Amino acid sequence: MNGEQHLREPRRKSLLKRELIFPALATLIVVFVAVKFPAALELTIVIVTFVVYVLEAILQKIAGHTIILSLKRAALPFITILVLSLVIYATTSLLTMKHEHAETGDEAHRIETIEFALAAMVVAVIILLFYSLWKFYCMQLAEGRLTEMKDILIRVESLARRSDLPIDDRKRKAIQIVLKGLRSAFRLQPTNQALRIPSLIFPTLNQIRVIFFVRDDSAEYFRIFEAAYPDDVPPRVQEAFEWTIEHHRPAVLNEVELEKLIKTAHQANPKNWEQAYLNLASRQHHVSICGWIYAKEEMLDFSNASSCLWLDTSYLRQMEEARFDADILQWLEVGSFIGCRVGASDKPAGVLLTINNSRKGFPPEDRQLVVMASQIIGRIVQMT
Repeated sequence: MNGEQHLREPRRKSLLKRELIFPALATLIVVFVAVKFPAALELTIVIVTFVVYVLEAILQKIAGHTIILSLKRAALPFITILVLSLVIYATTSLLTMKHEHAETGDEAHRIETIEFALAAMVVAVIILLFYSLWKFYCMQLAEGRLTEMKDILIRVESLARRSDLPIDDRKRKAIQIVLKGLRSAFRLQPTNQALRIPSLIFPTLNQIRVIFFVRDDSAEYFRIFEAAYPDDVPPRVQEAFEWTIEHHRPAVLNEVELEKLIKTAHQANPKNWEQAYLNLASRQHHVSICGWIYAKEEMLDFSNASSCLWLDTSYLRQMEEARFDADILQWLEVGSFIGCRVGASDKPAGVLLTINNSRKGFPPEDRQLVVMASQIIGRIVQMT
């Protein structure tokens, strides 16, 4: 299919070797300046560390990460070269101090050099301390996420053993447990934890919803079977969530018609056919994220959902017609998402979508959680 190269998830390349290049070169530059031009060492450290951070962030962005994730991933090389530079500065200052003192005999300058060297070492230790505390905090949150997934399995297994409920009720309740547990696990991600305080001021910031879509056998669309939406929301927002459950119907993939639309877009604007395609109002009837994932058995991951050709936001226009205000619709926008097909023994069971209304994106570990949740739901569907 034309344009299929645009469907793939962001590139997840192995960057280890390239990530080491910039810090290694930067360290060599600092060492060279420390030996040849000690007087310019402080300025060199500032410039080199800044350049390393920018280059690392660009490298991460090229690899397909979001801007926020790219800046976060560039922090480790930045901290590495900064700490090494401070150590080099302190070491160089102490090693050259004796020679300078012998030439000038300035005792005050000697004491000042020792103070600056000690200050550089202290700053390096403080940076490492804060980084260690941050890593420890991240490990605690990661353990909490694993505990959340373990709790999901225990609760689902306990529910499956109950004989006082009909099998369909047990399946629905079990899927509810998975979706709510998955959303809770996402909330334990360090970046989401950091955004909790701003969310008190801006309630629509960084809101996650987890939805399980199933294909309706009587029509060519999907419907929401179960969903985990944000809690403690205003009544009007809750009405909007309920509206999507009742009315949101993503289309099943129709490849023949989709090919026609893409050809039309190419003819209308060969240089920017993607934008021409996105302007076609009829596209929502022939493709959707759910339809693509269900038919192609692909996992889609977009940090900027507007760049996904199969995104269908027509339901937002329908909600506007249903008198929902713009501040309500913010809760239901699609900024970034991860989508995964839920498999079963005989046929696909549906599609699991995790949606963030901001373009923050999802880290790789969240993708693993989505896969695990889809496998659990697949087993629930097969319960007898």
